[in-house]
Amino acid sequence: MHTTVQARTDPEIAWFARLAIAPDPELDMGEAALRIASARYPLLNVRRYLGRLDAIARTAGPRAARCPHLHDKVEVLREVVYKDLGLRGNGRQYYDPRNSYLNEVLDRRLGIPLTMAIVLLEVAERIHVPLRGVSFPGHFLVRVGETETFMDPWEGGRLLSVDDCRILLERQGRGSFAFDRRFLRPATKREILLRLLRNLKVAHTKREEWEEALAALDRLLALAPEEVAELRDRGELNLRADRYSRAIQDFERYLEYVPGAPDRVSIEKRLLEARRKLFSLN
Repeated sequence: MHTTVQARTDPEIAWFARLAIAPDPELDMGEAALRIASARYPLLNVRRYLGRLDAIARTAGPRAARCPHLHDKVEVLREVVYKDLGLRGNGRQYYDPRNSYLNEVLDRRLGIPLTMAIVLLEVAERIHVPLRGVSFPGHFLVRVGETETFMDPWEGGRLLSVDDCRILLERQGRGSFAFDRRFLRPATKREILLRLLRNLKVAHTKREEWEEALAALDRLLALAPEEVAELRDRGELNLRADRYSRAIQDFERYLEYVPGAPDRVSIEKRLLEARRKLFSLN
């Protein structure tokens, strides 16, 4: 049975709920990524940072327009983003949540493969260079047009073949499952935003930053109301954040939507704990 989760009523959450039904080409991924960041940075000027992306595109556009071949245009894009802008991977603090907030990535010139790819994709879209995101296991990539050439955002946009991608998977220690060419299919903008929100959920949960993790989950569930397992996770985070009423609501709805859930017993125990804690406050 197909189920959906009703989003919170906050205006920003409602904005993401509207994205859930919008055609993918109409999604403004840059604006959405910045609105995700505004949960952490309430005074963030979204238009200002979109203007930053526009400015990068104004630098790259005329140079790319002079190039007759797609790969030459890609080289211009790499030069502008990695040399002129100075974007680089934050290997020393990879799990710092700031690496997943687009405003911080643009300010600090530091990111992770996913957010570095978002910068590439947003600039490329503005200058009409056909790039697509690829939600590769453990390491986000970018596909060059309809070719079988890929960019590694983490390594300065280094170009990769399909065989290089296979080797990358092996090096990441993910040899427990076989390489599949389906790993290289283009991701939708919505899928990219969901991956970004999951990254934030994990990063803030590891730091026990419950409010920030909950903000990511609220947006994730608004954008993908069919992701019922995230409702269970939001219940757990609400419980840890002492939001007992919300935890109860999330756990109850999860069990309602997934009556045969394999973790039903453990969730019922967490639900009972939330009810006891709520009762103790009254």
